[in-house]
Formats: sequence, structure tokens, C-alpha cells
Amino acid sequence: MKNFLSILFSLTLFAGCSSPDPLIWHQNYFIINDTAKEKNYAEIIYPLYTEGPNYDLINIRIDSLIRKHLVGDDPRFANITMKQVIDSFFSWKNRDSILNQIPYDLRSHCITKECGNVIALRGMVYRKTNDSSTNIDSYVYNIDRRNGRILTRDEIISDTIRLKELNQIYFSYYLIDRVISEETLFVPIDELPLPQKISVDSTGINMQYDPNEIAPLFIGEMQYYIPYDDAKPVLKKIVRK
Repeated sequence: MKNFLSILFSLTLFAGCSSPDPLIWHQNYFIINDTAKEKNYAEIIYPLYTEGPNYDLINIRIDSLIRKHLVGDDPRFANITMKQVIDSFFSWKNRDSILNQIPYDLRSHCITKECGNVIALRGMVYRKTNDSSTNIDSYVYNIDRRNGRILTRDEIISDTIRLKELNQIYFSYYLIDRVISEETLFVPIDELPLPQKISVDSTGINMQYDPNEIAPLFIGEMQYYIPYDDAKPVLKKIVRK
């Protein structure tokens, strides 16, 4: 739980780049606490755009991505609000004689920030189903603010070779700061692949390796920044200030 809270704290520091036509948004927040059974708890924080170009298309995309990480593509939870999704999920769980006996703690926090014509969605889902079963799912998406389309890495990064070089430099700094030995890694630093999760804000390019991606599971998630001034030459115009 300590690692989850520290990651959530890092989300609140996720500063965004300015945009010529800023969208207006706020964080929705609700808690569901089944005090009668004392078994079900949910804490959901998610962004909702209320004004700006194409805000409705963006909301639809963000909503679908959050639902994907909460309940998958289950059709039972389609076409209802986020709160109704969680209420329905717990109602379905409580009707099952076996699942009803299992405590369930669900916490989903995410935030969005703009950079040029890109909206970066970063989030985390924490699930605890009993004393010994805990799962943390983090996700990153880059969304085109003009149409709500999910952007690929190649649509954001113009020079992956230079980005790999920068990544090796700043990953080395990260290892030193965290006192992690290079021998722990699955690959040497000079062969380090780019992480699957990359997003950009006004601080720079956020690089995020999942547990077991390049190092053993016990190392956990590895997250650090390439400063924006260094990273700017490898970014395509769509994601520049």
C-alpha cells in the first residue's frame, strides 16, 4: 500500500504543457463504502472535461480507457456512469455466495495533462481481495486532443535512436539515486529497450518500466524523467509546447 500511495502522490505532481486552446476539466471523486458488510470499499478519482474543443470526444475516450482497467469489456457495465459501474460491480459480487465472503478494496486514481495537441492520461488501479492478494495496475495513454484518438509512440517521438541514448543516461542516474546495481537488470544499460509506458509533460518525458519488464519483480516499478530541454529535439510537433 505504501508503494501505491507514493505512486499516487507522483500523479498529483504530473504538470502539463500549455496549450493554445486549453480544455477545462476537473477531478471527479467518489467513495463507496459497504459499512453493513464491511467488506467492500472503492475510491475512484477520474478527470472529466467540461469545456473546450472536442471535450465530449475526449471524455468518451478517457471513460472507455478507465473502464477497461476497472472492469474490462464486460457489457453489463456499458452505458452507465462510473459510479453506477462500481455499484453494479459490487452488487454482482455480493450476489455470488463465494465472492460475497471475500473482502474487496478497489482504488482507482488517474489524472490528465495537456502538452501541445496531446493529452496524457496516467492512472493506477489498486485491488486487494484478501490479506494475501494485492494487484496494482498502472497505465499510460497519449490521446490526440483534436479527435480523442489514442496515439502510438511513433506518432509522438521523432527520433527513437536519440531517445534511447537519453534514456540510457537518465536511467543510469536513476539507478545511482535508488542505489540499484546494474547487475540486477535483465539487460545491460547499453542494450536497454525503451519502456512501454512513455508520456510527456512540461517537466519532460516520463519513462516508466513496469515490474519485471527489465528487472526482477522485487525491484518494482521504475519511473524517472528525461528533462524537457533535453527531450524536446526527439519530440514531434504534435506534443511540443
